[in-house]
Amino acid sequence: VRALLTEELLEETRREKEESLRRFQDTVRERVSQQARLRKQQQLLKSYET
Repeated sequence: VRALLTEELLEETRREKEESLRRFQDTVRERVSQQARLRKQQQLLKSYET
């Protein structure tokens, strides 16, 4: 019985880790695309100024 419980706990922990990792990756991806948009806007502004 104990081995089964441990197995379930491990599975639960692994799932939680994967979930938080996925959330983290989404956040990072969002931040990167935001920075890319900002850079693009700044380049547009510069090209208008010259």
